[in-house]
Amino acid sequence: MGLFSKKKLVNKESLCESITKAIVDDSKISLKRFINFLKGKRRFDDVIKNPDEKDIINYTIFIFFLESIALSNLFPKIKNELLGLSILCLSKELNHNKEKILENIKIYDKKYNEYVKAGVDPFRPLGIVDMLCEKLNFKKTVTVGRTKTFNPIFITVFSGFIIDNLGRWKKVKNSYKIK
Repeated sequence: MGLFSKKKLVNKESLCESITKAIVDDSKISLKRFINFLKGKRRFDDVIKNPDEKDIINYTIFIFFLESIALSNLFPKIKNELLGLSILCLSKELNHNKEKILENIKIYDKKYNEYVKAGVDPFRPLGIVDMLCEKLNFKKTVTVGRTKTFNPIFITVFSGFIIDNLGRWKKVKNSYKIK
């Protein structure tokens, strides 16, 4: 966008609907791509399972949660309204109960705040993967000799797939004016 370019005007409802639909669509594709990538690597056979509908919903809600943090930081004055509209759209897109979505978001939020209070950056790869692996029942550790340790390749690859799905609200902030 150029120095003197005007931002395009967009209404809240259509914006939230578009962002939420993109999160849902991209999350489904991203999780399946990740699983297929790992299936090609023999050393990950015990880490993963084929995602079912519940896994896809949990993954999508997690990506939605991460995007909602950005939304809150980028649009502090209207964050509650945008979040409310977005949660309604997410419920509709996933055909999932709004209250259950809010419960999942609270679980992620609690974990996120625990990291922040402990002085740990929750957006570091280990933090992101740790928050999500519990919900998806992915095995994020390996045993080397007698020691159980985090699987660094899995953590790096998985966090990369997650981070590739983020940044929608930042793009909105840079390109649009919300009415």
